[in-house]
Amino acid sequence: MPAIDQLNQKLPALKVDLTAAAPAAVVRAERFEVVDKQGQRRGRLDALPNGTVRLLLYDTAGKLRTGLIVAANGSTGCSL
Repeated sequence: MPAIDQLNQKLPALKVDLTAAAPAAVVRAERFEVVDKQGQRRGRLDALPNGTVRLLLYDTAGKLRTGLIVAANGSTGCSL
């Protein structure tokens, strides 16, 4: 059962309707995570406090498999 449905059952007075919201033109965050149906992290895009930006991809066991990085000083890296 999706987390929103579980929350709606536990707190019916605070029912959440995600269909009522218009899609955002821009979504901003310091970190985004992609998870599979089991809740396992499969991807991550983040900006670190030092200015480094990373894109990381994980396998089904949660092991880091590949990554792209742009460091604060402009240097780049790729790990496969």
